[in-house]
Amino acid sequence: MQFKRPKNTNTPDGVPVKVNSFQFLRSSKLILSVKASELVNGWDIPAEVLARAKGDPLTEEELAEWKAWKAKHDRTELIETNIARFRAAQASVLEVVSNNIMAIDHKLVSLIEADAAEQWELIDDWASALKKAGFKRPKRPRGRSKAKRVIYDDGGCVQWLPNFFPPDSEDFARYGALLAEQGKPPGDEA
Repeated sequence: MQFKRPKNTNTPDGVPVKVNSFQFLRSSKLILSVKASELVNGWDIPAEVLARAKGDPLTEEELAEWKAWKAKHDRTELIETNIARFRAAQASVLEVVSNNIMAIDHKLVSLIEADAAEQWELIDDWASALKKAGFKRPKRPRGRSKAKRVIYDDGGCVQWLPNFFPPDSEDFARYGALLAEQGKPPGDEA
C-alpha cells in the first residue's frame, strides 16, 4: 500500500501547494481518496469513508501502515511549516525591531515591567545566537556619531530633520533658517 498527498502545481505564483486530501494506492492504482476534513483524530478513517474504497476493503495491516505514514507525514509537515515561519521571521526582523523601537521612543505603546524584562531576555538570547553563528558585534566608531537625523515634534506631528549637512548645501541653509525661525543660534542642537 502506498500513500500520497498530491500537490497542486497550477498555482498563480507557481509555488506547489499540497492538496487537502490523501490518496491510497495499491499497485499504483487509486483505491481511496480521503479529504483531510474527513479524518478523525488526524488519522482515523470513519467506516462510511472506508466503504468508498474500490475493490477489496483496506486491511488492518494497511490501516496500521497508514497510521504510521500519517504520523511521519505530520512530523515532516510541522518541520517544513516551522522552517518557513522561521525564514519569514528572519526576513522581517529588521522592520519589526525598527517599528518596536519607534513605538517605544514615541511612547505609542504601554509596556509593563514584565514585558520589558521579556524583551531584554529575548535581546540577550538573540545576541547570543548571533555570536554562536559567528557574527561578532561591530565596533562603534569613536568621535561624533554618524547619525544624520534627529526627531522633532511640530505641533503633534513627528518629523525628521537633518542633524548636520555640508555648509554649502541647500539643506544646511534650510536648517539654519529653521533654527533662526525658532530663535536659536546657528549650530545649536535641538
